[in-house]
Amino acid sequence: MISVFSAGGSGGRLFGSCIEATRMAGGRSAEQTAHLAGMETSEWLAIEAGRVPETAAELRSMAGALECGYERIANLARLCGEAWK
Repeated sequence: MISVFSAGGSGGRLFGSCIEATRMAGGRSAEQTAHLAGMETSEWLAIEAGRVPETAAELRSMAGALECGYERIANLARLCGEAWK
């Protein structure tokens, strides 16, 4: 399990904002990106709103959909978690 920061906290919102900015920079809608990640649109939007991904598998599917490496997205998750400790 990758619970790197508390759900709904500032770190979750920062992570979500970064995910949204990355998605938008790639020119994809939330619906398209969620589909590529194997998620429901509501799940993807919840992450962009601050829900914390709970597993490495979830981060891997997000990395694939965003066309960025897993290490990049995992590091982002870790950094966001450390931001307000």
